[in-house]
Order: sequence, then C-alpha cells, then structure tokens
Amino acid sequence: MPADSCPTAECWPDQPSVLRRLLAARREEADAAEAVLLEALRLAGIVLPSVGVDRAAGRRSGFYLVDLGSARPDVVAQLAAVIRLGVEARSAKPVGATA
Repeated sequence: MPADSCPTAECWPDQPSVLRRLLAARREEADAAEAVLLEALRLAGIVLPSVGVDRAAGRRSGFYLVDLGSARPDVVAQLAAVIRLGVEARSAKPVGATA
C-alpha cells in the first residue's frame, strides 16, 4: 500500500509515531538532566539518595520530571551552600575583564 494512502501508523510498523519520538526525546532529556545533576552533586560531595526520573508520571502525562526526592536537613544545607557559591561565582566579574 502506498504511504500516502494509509492514514494510520499500522501502515508503517517499523516507524515510531510522532508521539513516541517526542516521548523518547523527553525521556532522554530527563535522563541527561539527571546524569548532569548527579555528576555535579558527586563533585560537590553531596548525595541525594532519592534522585530519579519519574517514569510513571512521564508515561501518564508525557512530561518526564527529575524527582529530587527527600534529603536530610544537613545535606540540604550543604546543597544550598554549593548553590550559593555557584551563584556568587557566576555574578562575579568575568575572567579577563578589565577594571
């Protein structure tokens, strides 16, 4: 059957639907964000034990969110200190800037 005469995805079983491609891209984006966060936390010596992509919610809604989970107050304070240092460093004069 010619491709332009078939209106459903059943005509192209080897081709993922637009929706499946979109969801796969969103899953990959969430996985990549989780990996970047975990690496940054590792470099800072911080462990958030419950970090993970909420795949069930993603399958239901189409939006894959990175769930940061729960953490002890001392770990949250440590994370806040690292974020504060990053914000302060970002707002500092760029390297190579003149007076």
